[in-house]
Amino acid sequence: ARRRARSSLASGTSSSAAKRSDALINLAVVVLVAGLVVGEGVLAALGVGLAVIFFIFLYRSNATVFRRVMHADQISSRTARSVAAVQALLGQAQRIVVLELNGPLFFGNTEVVQQRLDEHMRGAQWVVLGFRYCPVIDTSGVMLLKRLDATLGKSGRRLLLCDLPLHGQRREYLQNVGGEQLERDGLIFADMDSALRCAEDELLGGLGLLEQHDAEWPLAHFAMFRDMHAEAIARVAAVLERQSFAAGACIIRSGTEDHALYFLVRGSVSISTCTAGRPLRLASYSAGADALFGEMALLTRGTRSAHVHADTAVTVMRLTLPAFERLCSDAPALAVQLMLRMSGELSSRLLRMTHIVRELES
Repeated sequence: ARRRARSSLASGTSSSAAKRSDALINLAVVVLVAGLVVGEGVLAALGVGLAVIFFIFLYRSNATVFRRVMHADQISSRTARSVAAVQALLGQAQRIVVLELNGPLFFGNTEVVQQRLDEHMRGAQWVVLGFRYCPVIDTSGVMLLKRLDATLGKSGRRLLLCDLPLHGQRREYLQNVGGEQLERDGLIFADMDSALRCAEDELLGGLGLLEQHDAEWPLAHFAMFRDMHAEAIARVAAVLERQSFAAGACIIRSGTEDHALYFLVRGSVSISTCTAGRPLRLASYSAGADALFGEMALLTRGTRSAHVHADTAVTVMRLTLPAFERLCSDAPALAVQLMLRMSGELSSRLLRMTHIVRELES
């Protein structure tokens, strides 16, 4: 707590100093222009003022071209993975580098961006370049990205561009001025989490640790039923509904009143929502011990707060509200046990959502 407090204080002090510095620079420009208006005239003052502002802009654009530079041990996708997979990603952390651009990517800073990229890409096989804080990309910026993609491709490495929403202005501009090959190769992602997941999957695939989920996961192996008697599990299984979905299908739609809990027994799904008009992937699950979703709507009887889509062909076992109520009536002790375990899972999910909010605010 003390470290966080000191970090917050230091961050606040740094932010205040930056604001004071900006205010002083702006004041100096105003004084300079006002003096020139009095001494040399409006046209001279306008020309000098524009030149000074342009050079200040160039300086700031080149001062900090990357907002953050991270590796796989500092940031990871919101994909549920096995302990072995997580350990492998941590052990191979330097092979994935994430860089967030800070400001426009244009003719005035492409050389500096290239230099900084060369410094941070050493030893990395996957380079994830984020555009969340990059409002503008010009032709020079697109040419830099194409050269970078070609250079990395020659050595078997990958460039992944993220935070470029589909049909967004920057993404369409990339396609229109020569970046269409990046789009065709699947190297552009709407958000950073999707790009990270792609890099992690490819890394784990190369290590032989990417989990395959063609076989159906037994219901008894779910964490929800751990240490539960076989008879109790069979009683729950008897009230479940089996459903199958094709890849890309919407399993749950936000805003609907689908009061049911889903056990993912085959395939993988992604859970997403929208924030500020942009899609945000909250988590991805593959069939396994903790692969269940929908517990909040079943417990609270509220509307769905997120979308769930099938990433692959999916099979689920669905516990509806009427079936759960019958279970409460016929086997109250078993129903209470399930409710307690669902509450524990919900608490863990809420804690993860808190981490996501902090990440988005950082």
